[in-house]
Amino acid sequence: MGCSQAKIEPEALTPDDARIIRETWKMVGREAYG
Repeated sequence: MGCSQAKIEPEALTPDDARIIRETWKMVGREAYG
């Protein structure tokens, strides 16, 4: 994932898309930040 994707604004998407992105970033965050 590139840094540019970190600037995604969930409000611009549907609630379901926002939920999926948040879940994805939770997993990405664990790998990136421990």
